[in-house]
Amino acid sequence: MNNQECSKSIDVESELPKCGFSRLKPLQQCIPADFFKYNRHNILTNAYKQLVLDQGPYFYFITLTFARNVGFNSICKFTGDYIHYHNKEIFNVKYRPQNKYIQGFAFLEDHPNKDFGDRIHIHLLIKCHSKFNEWDNFDSHTEIFHTAAKQVKDDNGRPVFNPGCIDIQRYRDSGAIAYCFKCIWDGNIDRVKFICKDGLSDNQSILW
Repeated sequence: MNNQECSKSIDVESELPKCGFSRLKPLQQCIPADFFKYNRHNILTNAYKQLVLDQGPYFYFITLTFARNVGFNSICKFTGDYIHYHNKEIFNVKYRPQNKYIQGFAFLEDHPNKDFGDRIHIHLLIKCHSKFNEWDNFDSHTEIFHTAAKQVKDDNGRPVFNPGCIDIQRYRDSGAIAYCFKCIWDGNIDRVKFICKDGLSDNQSILW
């Protein structure tokens, strides 16, 4: 199995390191009571929620905000580029043949308010990996995170992500999963994607 449970325990009261902006304050501390509330619009979504819960534990909770408005396919491509650079920084350039890569889930979000300055963003839940045990502190991975994000550029050579609106946190509890699903329902379930060896899962049928 590529991803192994991380051996280090986290004291969530004393260690809540972050970088970047604070989109997620305050975060719920657990799954809300109505998380699996049934209606005809969320049958598939509830199945995805259970899948994401079952696939834990997670280690990092990442938010990447796009500097400019981009379409659905571009979001998937650029996020895949970021995952590629992140894997190279963590493992090495041969991470694919060595079968070593980060895994988890990505959640694409478009803020309904079109005037919202950083409305297009993506949340990533990164599963535990034994490689993470090699770092003594959170700052080591924070640097890797920023280095990978800076390398993603569009066809005009412009940075894709807004450096002032990206964030990496330790995964603390299932409240982060609830947060990732807050804008997801069966009609846009394609915005939930697996993080795989080659980036995001490739089902991109729904366009924005």
